[in-house]
Amino acid sequence: MHDHLKRIICKSDFLLAAEAQAKEKKDNPANFGYGCDRHCICEIPGQVPCPAVVPLPNHMRGKFTHQKD
Repeated sequence: MHDHLKRIICKSDFLLAAEAQAKEKKDNPANFGYGCDRHCICEIPGQVPCPAVVPLPNHMRGKFTHQKD
């Protein structure tokens, strides 16, 4: 009975899934990655740049901080 009412009165499962996906992809400045405005978090001002582009300072690299003397 519940499934019958859901099928007649409510939206379809496909439409509900599409609306949920559209709701997730809001223009939120915190979103980054594939399909968003920003590819990487390093593009946000105030963040550490990507190590592939700009080398990190030695005090931020484990190679130097965990080195035994």
